[in-house]
Amino acid sequence: MKETFEISRQGLKLSYRRFLSDTAIGLSIIAIIIFVFTDSFSYLHFIKNSTIADKTFFYTLMLMLATPLGLLVNISSWILFGFFQYYLAMDFVVQCQNMGIIGRFIFFSTEKKYRIIEMCEFFQLNQNNFYRIVKKIESFLDSFIPASISYKNDLIGMRIFYRNVSFVLLITAIALFSKGYNITTFILILSFSIFFLIANVILNIYYIFFHLIKFHQLLLAERSGNDELNTNVISEIEIDLFINKMLLYYFREEINI
Repeated sequence: MKETFEISRQGLKLSYRRFLSDTAIGLSIIAIIIFVFTDSFSYLHFIKNSTIADKTFFYTLMLMLATPLGLLVNISSWILFGFFQYYLAMDFVVQCQNMGIIGRFIFFSTEKKYRIIEMCEFFQLNQNNFYRIVKKIESFLDSFIPASISYKNDLIGMRIFYRNVSFVLLITAIALFSKGYNITTFILILSFSIFFLIANVILNIYYIFFHLIKFHQLLLAERSGNDELNTNVISEIEIDLFINKMLLYYFREEINI
């Protein structure tokens, strides 16, 4: 995917991640207000009969407001759904080995592609150390080997976009229900909100294990010449030692020692 999303050759340019995480949901909300709820807002009626210049100015202004509006939604969805995004992912991963037949069937391809059980056993992940270890590895790869995980920007953007959509659908469902819409409409929109939240959690799992697999590859490459080191499991202390060793190497390279 592209690293940037360009509106014009020399004009508005933003990262593809920023477009997905903030601008896309902002544009969606503005488009819904303009094209669906125009009749409900009297001050929007002028759009239909205004001149081309006025319409151009208005739509340009809305385009410029899309990102800050989307950022506001992003913050709100994080406050409300951030807990689910992280802790549902952690619970899924930690309990992955104890899934029943139905669970294993549903997540079979995900587990095989991202080697979830293998990575959990290798890094000895549990509820107490899961995000502590994940954040150490994520920070190291993001800061010092970003090229190896360039794909992760797309995952971050899509993950945030799905969380934002879930938040907007939840607010929409509550608003419609409070205005007397039937329960069927409320349940339908709420179901879509839950669907996008689950999609957000699954993408978060992809994101986490994308980092773990890359770090695992680095560890195996570093340990390949040493038969005394265990290549089947690693402790958190060994992770810290490896990261410190790699950081020292990169710092020495930077100052040409």
